[in-house]
Amino acid sequence: MWALLGMLLLQSWVAGVPTGVLSPAVPDTPASSNPQPLGGDLVDHGDGTASLTVWEEPLGIGVVRDTWIGSAAPDSNHATSNGLLVGHSSNNSDRNCAMLALDLDLASLWTNVSIVSASLELMTSQVNGTPELFTHMIYRQDWKPDQATWNDHDSGQSWEVPGAQGNDDSGGLMDQQSALANGSWQTFDITRSVDLAHFRRSQGFDSKAGVLLCGPAWGDSNVEFLSAEVAMSSA
Repeated sequence: MWALLGMLLLQSWVAGVPTGVLSPAVPDTPASSNPQPLGGDLVDHGDGTASLTVWEEPLGIGVVRDTWIGSAAPDSNHATSNGLLVGHSSNNSDRNCAMLALDLDLASLWTNVSIVSASLELMTSQVNGTPELFTHMIYRQDWKPDQATWNDHDSGQSWEVPGAQGNDDSGGLMDQQSALANGSWQTFDITRSVDLAHFRRSQGFDSKAGVLLCGPAWGDSNVEFLSAEVAMSSA
């Protein structure tokens, strides 16, 4: 039982990442001679490219960690919630955003790669209206999924702007989507976030790629995705 959250597409060991997929380009040695990474499943395509699929199980090692933050309960953390809420609810003027962190060290992504592409795959559990969703990079390296709230990126440490909306908090639009259906996988491009984390990691900094997924700031249009707390059959 597991909850699939991401995959990494590796090309020529030039890494490229989709959640679920990270894409690196191949090092000097062929993919077939490289050891299987501990943090995911590697598929060698035999043409200098490979795909690395990364997921997170309930009570897993934390390769992918997630939470959601909401303006109606600005001091609440939802890291153990079964769902990730995104969008806006008009009945309580509540705006919600999901936050995800992919740890490149725990994913065992090789350091001698270049990111080509990366994507995040999430399963919808409920869709209300026609929410338009946006993925941005989380710039802060010191935010913690198990502590983050609408007001704080860590316990007692405020975002520059509530909801991680400040210029020092997040930015760099990566993807924009609006066609959502109940019970379906949704794929988001998160290449820029993984590429930034991969560079930071090479410089000796944090290895965490952060993704902020938000929707409309008004109206009654929202979606709930399954979180890493939900076990799913691999069949």
